[in-house]
Amino acid sequence: MEANEDGTIQSERAREPWSRVDELNWAADRATIRSLKKRGDEPSEWLATEYRELSARRKAVAPRG
Repeated sequence: MEANEDGTIQSERAREPWSRVDELNWAADRATIRSLKKRGDEPSEWLATEYRELSARRKAVAPRG
């Protein structure tokens, strides 16, 4: 991992193309977060951050059309 200019850490994977594993991880994170919120709990900061990063990458590579 490398630190960005603003001090945040960015995974090397952030520059790689979106893969099936990325999609499965995104879906699992999403399901877990939804389940937690239905129970009235909040996801951990780590899980929320991972989900946001995956969502941003997913949006960036989504086909336009």
